[in-house]
Amino acid sequence: MFCIVRHAENPQLFGIEFIKGQTRTYSSTDRDSLLATLVDGIRAAGNRDIHVKMFPTKRGYRLGPFTLPVDEEVESQHLKFLQISPGGMTFSEVVQRFNSNISYSGLLHAVTQDRLFAENKERLINSALLALVERDTDLDVSHPEDIEAQFQALRRLVASKAGFAAFTAVPGLREKIGSRVVKALTKNNDAITYAVLDMLGALMQPMHDDYDLRQEQSNKASLMSSKKFMEGLLEVFATHVERGSGALIISATLDFLTFALCAPYSETTDGTFFDELLEMVAVRGRIIFRLFQHPSMAIVKGAGLVMKALIEEGEEDVATRMQDLALSEGALPKHLHISLYTQSQDSRVLTNRQLSRILVALWVTGNEVAMQLLRRCIPYGLLQYLESTDEVPEHDIDRIHQRDNLQLAVDIQNKNRGNVQWKLIEKRVNNILQHWRTRIGMENVDEKVQRIVVLRKRRQKIKSEANWEFFYYRFLQDHARPNLIWNHRTREELRECLENEIRAFNVDKDLGAGTVIAWNHVEFEVPYNCLAEEIKIGDYFLRLLLEEGENADEANPMNKPQEFFFDLYHRFLLSQKALMKGNCLQAMTIVYGRCHETIGPFNDTKYMTIMLEKCSDKLERDRLLLFLSKLILNQQNVKDFIDANGVRVLVDILTLAHFHTNRAYVHTQSNVIESNPELRRDTEKEWYYGNVEKERLGPYSLQELKELWEAGDINPKTRCWAQGMDGWRPLQNVPQLKWTLVATGTQVLNESELASLILGMLIQICEFYPSRNADDAVIRPLPKAKRLLTDTACMPHIVQLLLTFDPTLVERVTTLLFLVMQDNPMLPRLYLSGAFFFTMMYIGSNVLPIGRFLHYTHTKQAFRSDEAKASTLMQRSVLGPILPEAMICYLENYGPDKFAEIFLGEFDTPEAIWSMEMRRLMIEKIAAHIADFSPRLQSNTRALYQYCPIPTINYPQLASELFCNIYYLRHLCDVQRFPDWPIQDPVKLLKDVLDAWKTEVEKKAPTMSADDAYAVLGIVKKEGKPVEESVVRRSYFALAQKYHPDKNPEGRDMFEKVNKAYEFLCSRTGKVTDGPDPSNLLLILKTQVILFSRYSSELQPYKYAGYPMLIRTITMETQDERLFAKPVPLLAAACELVYHTVACSPLNAEELRRERGFEILEEALGRCIAQLNVSSRPDDLGVQVCMNIASCFAVAAQFEQCREKLAEMPDVIRDICRMLFFSV
Repeated sequence: MFCIVRHAENPQLFGIEFIKGQTRTYSSTDRDSLLATLVDGIRAAGNRDIHVKMFPTKRGYRLGPFTLPVDEEVESQHLKFLQISPGGMTFSEVVQRFNSNISYSGLLHAVTQDRLFAENKERLINSALLALVERDTDLDVSHPEDIEAQFQALRRLVASKAGFAAFTAVPGLREKIGSRVVKALTKNNDAITYAVLDMLGALMQPMHDDYDLRQEQSNKASLMSSKKFMEGLLEVFATHVERGSGALIISATLDFLTFALCAPYSETTDGTFFDELLEMVAVRGRIIFRLFQHPSMAIVKGAGLVMKALIEEGEEDVATRMQDLALSEGALPKHLHISLYTQSQDSRVLTNRQLSRILVALWVTGNEVAMQLLRRCIPYGLLQYLESTDEVPEHDIDRIHQRDNLQLAVDIQNKNRGNVQWKLIEKRVNNILQHWRTRIGMENVDEKVQRIVVLRKRRQKIKSEANWEFFYYRFLQDHARPNLIWNHRTREELRECLENEIRAFNVDKDLGAGTVIAWNHVEFEVPYNCLAEEIKIGDYFLRLLLEEGENADEANPMNKPQEFFFDLYHRFLLSQKALMKGNCLQAMTIVYGRCHETIGPFNDTKYMTIMLEKCSDKLERDRLLLFLSKLILNQQNVKDFIDANGVRVLVDILTLAHFHTNRAYVHTQSNVIESNPELRRDTEKEWYYGNVEKERLGPYSLQELKELWEAGDINPKTRCWAQGMDGWRPLQNVPQLKWTLVATGTQVLNESELASLILGMLIQICEFYPSRNADDAVIRPLPKAKRLLTDTACMPHIVQLLLTFDPTLVERVTTLLFLVMQDNPMLPRLYLSGAFFFTMMYIGSNVLPIGRFLHYTHTKQAFRSDEAKASTLMQRSVLGPILPEAMICYLENYGPDKFAEIFLGEFDTPEAIWSMEMRRLMIEKIAAHIADFSPRLQSNTRALYQYCPIPTINYPQLASELFCNIYYLRHLCDVQRFPDWPIQDPVKLLKDVLDAWKTEVEKKAPTMSADDAYAVLGIVKKEGKPVEESVVRRSYFALAQKYHPDKNPEGRDMFEKVNKAYEFLCSRTGKVTDGPDPSNLLLILKTQVILFSRYSSELQPYKYAGYPMLIRTITMETQDERLFAKPVPLLAAACELVYHTVACSPLNAEELRRERGFEILEEALGRCIAQLNVSSRPDDLGVQVCMNIASCFAVAAQFEQCREKLAEMPDVIRDICRMLFFSV
């Protein structure tokens, strides 16, 4: 396009002249608004020559086609014509010919290729300017077309670099141009006024490619120095705005104000003039806001730029007034609508959207009234993104550039670095609005030497810290979160509300005529009817909050959780519907679980606990339990819960875990020995009932009670009793019967999940009340929570949950027991609950918590052990009858972690022999021991176990093993499999081995027979029929309970007899000998050999105390006629032990001499030397004995008294010579 013709005669007609020659004519009812937008868009697209005039161009005046620029000679010729008109041409024709040939953006040949002024061209331009402004023409009588043409010619001259500099450099030029401008403005002709303002814009901001900032500062200071002149321009501007006319004039004035006040152009504006003009514009703030309703987007954008400058750089009262006007003038909803819903690929449209977004941010920042309006329009969940620190993905960021004056000034000073193109500078700056001027060329810095450029420092007194970019990015996405439901429907509702409100307000303004109309923003809100069916409490949708549950996004913290929590509680109290109450409880659970520290104590914890105790709806019960599980995160709530008898209520519900039928059933704990396969698990007859006073009917099984309930024979008020209850109670007050017969509703948690939740709550409560203080002092009295749990009304039922064999429950029960029993005075009596039997029956693999519990408790029980047990540890440990001694040593010496590892694996080492088969046997034995009790729990969950000691379990895998200290001696002596197995305490092991030796030597045959045992237990044995194990067990249980010392202090002796008889009958399959076992004696000897051979330095200070038994063993072996035919000969090992003891310490050599050991060794040597012959082998018994005795004598001979003793024994020399004979 070449130009736009704005016809003066017809206010709706305009034409567009194209450089290729054609002209198109259009009409519009709002022509000037359309032209303002058109000019802005064309210039922004890069066409700097577009301009508006009243009459068409006379193409005959053009010396050449419009498609090509004129050459330098044509430019120079027309510059001269302005000074001296050719003959026959009027000045008006000269000006028109000049405008037809010279580009509106300035002279093209004003500089050389080196970007230096052509000196002659500079003189021509200055002369042309003077000639143009000095021409003695009367503007009052001149034709408007001529006046317009003259100012457009001026615009062409000042758009060139020389003309731009001449405004302040040429004397008198500024005053003459000013005078003509003032006269022209008095014409009140829109076309002339627009031409004047467009020319002034070219003086404010350079339109050429090469310029310096200092010249721009000088021009601006000259133009803005007259306050009266600035007032006049603003009056013209305000007049047209109020009339709704002169869109081109308004657009040009906004360009002028942009160059003066708006960043980045305002950085070259003098500070004093800037403040004066800013104040003048601020006074007319309402005028600026009226422009936001203008149909021209170019004018809206210009008004936005000016508004941005007013708020950012004006005084506080100015910014506040502008923010208030944004509301009262209805600008905020309009720009909010543009910000949210403008979607286009057109960069100009996106520029306007970016402007609106900046304005919305400025109007809202620090303005609580505006923020409240946003809260009524936009959901809190979306507004929350304003506080986010997240960044918009790279491809979603708006990129609108501006010129960087600071960089430009630096480049002027560093000209030796080369020209810096504006495009490279602009790419560094994002998200800022631009005027069309910043797109019309590639500005290059003048290479002439420049003085330092001092830029005005921008003042951003109001700067939004909110993350608006991320807010707009999230606005376009769909969301379904507890605090935000956002989708296409909600976006459309917001759009419709904004558009309807803007439309209605514009109609009211039009109808208001001269009255000032203000928008009623206080009552405006968006209802979002599409979400009407969603239950919303506070800022949160209940359905989505419940769906999200505990899986909350930590990046979105809850807003005002305390207020929201109590809103939920209020709704819970008011609601009559069970489903709604349950939903409120579930929501309260979620909110308190996430924000309990913020919410603090809940004063109605006692009330919620009482509700749990009295409720009979399974859904309500489960929701209340889940809620209470979160309430106890606060210690004050825990105290209130305990005071309301909450612990007892939890334990009552806890026992329901025995009813969970979907759990895997452990066959090893069944009573298959004495029952048939059709036996139901709930048919144990435990219950009695009565409908009238003193009536007692029963016993009935639970299944039979269900049938009676269905038949109507019993009702909620029927009195019931079963073992474990403290008296007769109405059926509805018995927890088990209430939840199996009376309760309604659908449960949320099954019985196992319910028990797991309750155990977790009890663990949490116990952790709030440790047993020791910070100084590790034991706290007394015991914390109330632990006292309640230790009580017989609670503890047995917690322990009996171990019989569910549910991995989660077993783990939590043992964890709870460990916490409760720490420093608990009742710890020694824990074994009476059967805890250790039930624990060891567990077949799962998560045994580490069990290990911790056993490690702490197994030696602290006050049971009466069998004093005949092998070691003190076995006597002290309640696990002595259940586990092998090696396993108990592992637990005690290595801790629960190592014990758990051994307990779950297969081990066959000197320190541990354990296998899954042994574990299976242990479980079967314990299961058989308690077989009469475990089925009762399926009928009566509060049945109490009556403790009865278990006989020692004999493991066939250990029948041939000898355990001493912490080692199995057979494996320890197996140097092939376990060479150099480490021994922790050699001295202690030697002592224990000597004790074991003594015990083995003194071993006698059992004094009790099977018939004697049956007689003690009162069992009559029938001839030809074996006595069944179940009969033996039942008889034992009956007698043990009758004579137990805790119940019958005078029955202790009989109780011990019963125990011995039962243990004898249970262990008859074990290994029984009539005296010392040679295999064990051999292991004892070999173990001592290993000790003295490997740990001589540790044993050297001690005198060997086993010589009497060792000499007696050698004597007995030497005198045994079957010495060389015995299956387990001891003589070689004994002689080897003698050698190592003597080699270890001189004290031992002297002790052996005093005990007549040399004489005994000589006898053994004489017995074995006779067996030597040429065919003897090293592993022969005789050879080994001779070698060991000879080695012993060799070591002993080093000591004088021993040497003298050997010298007195002539047979020694003879026997040694015989050995030497065969050694050759």
